[in-house]
Amino acid sequence: MNSFCLKKSPNYSKDGFTIIELIMVVLVVGLLSGALINVIDVGRQRDYASDGVLRQNLSDISGAIETYRVAEGSYPDKGAGQNPRTGSDSGVVNQYLDDWPSGFTYFEDGSDFIIYVESATNAGQYFKYSSDWQAIKECGSTDIGTISGCEAL
Repeated sequence: MNSFCLKKSPNYSKDGFTIIELIMVVLVVGLLSGALINVIDVGRQRDYASDGVLRQNLSDISGAIETYRVAEGSYPDKGAGQNPRTGSDSGVVNQYLDDWPSGFTYFEDGSDFIIYVESATNAGQYFKYSSDWQAIKECGSTDIGTISGCEAL
């Protein structure tokens, strides 16, 4: 009998993974996570979140101005920089509006008003509230300064 033959250890088992299999799994997981990070695009997601904040601020501000009209009988003057908190009746307006965010523009014509702000995700696209509609719409820039104008996007 040949004494140079190797015998298998009695403790040897095929239940584990080889180092090559483990390296392949780590490599595939790394490639998939790298592709997922590129697909998610953090900057774009941040812009979508900013748009959500802009819409919420627009909703809050328009609600405060509508409340002002119900209580005071008219819409506030637009004031300096299209900000009703700086108008002739700013002392009363400030009871309804705590702050006026930058980038928001306000117009009123005595019987109606609009507020609009440019979208963070799409240049030239605006979120606009009109007292005529009582809703927030997404508008292009063509009729943004008119009370009832809003081109469909």
